[in-house]
Amino acid sequence: MVKPWADGPFKLLETPGHRNARTGKTSITKNEEGAHKLANVMALVHNVLIRGLNAIYLQASNISLEQDIKDFCTFMYAWSLTLHAHHDNEESLGFPFLEEMTGIQGLLDINVQQHRLFDEGLKSFDLYVASVKDGLAKYDGAHVRRLIDTLAPPLFEHLAAEESLEKRPPEMSGSCESQPICLSCSGQVSVKVDGPSNPPPQVIFCRTLNYITLYTLLLARIC
Repeated sequence: MVKPWADGPFKLLETPGHRNARTGKTSITKNEEGAHKLANVMALVHNVLIRGLNAIYLQASNISLEQDIKDFCTFMYAWSLTLHAHHDNEESLGFPFLEEMTGIQGLLDINVQQHRLFDEGLKSFDLYVASVKDGLAKYDGAHVRRLIDTLAPPLFEHLAAEESLEKRPPEMSGSCESQPICLSCSGQVSVKVDGPSNPPPQVIFCRTLNYITLYTLLLARIC
């Protein structure tokens, strides 16, 4: 069986639910339920971002026609916009909400610090894509891959670490049960800020097969 291209070269995250089933852990305590649910969806949302970047990395060297370059730049822009919306809304909405619900200030500071570690790599990627779109730079697939090689290590370290929400303090689990309230607010704000045209299609087409809900689309904006 041929392995789906978008599942590599960067490894997809295993959801806690799948890992528990694989290792024989079948019981989740009441105190673990909220964080466990959020960690599962977090992993699936992060896999949307990973598949998108895998697609860019794998196809970058195959793009040569002028129209294909324009379309590919739009895809790269949409991927980056989704990532920006996801992390910006975590910092402005999701993290403050969880800290308020748990009463633990600074609970998610490490996540914000991890965001800063790939800021420069993402900025370089964004500037190059914008330059190609505006006709100021020539498209070079090898250069796209080099930019991703710089961006990927700190980004993927963060995506994998953030999925481990279920290992956070017990207070986190209870707060996660109230997550739909925060999701509703976040979805409304992020659509106003970003516009609705790019992130939703990116999420839909890079999702885990048969897994897509309004809940997921909103969570992609804050978690």
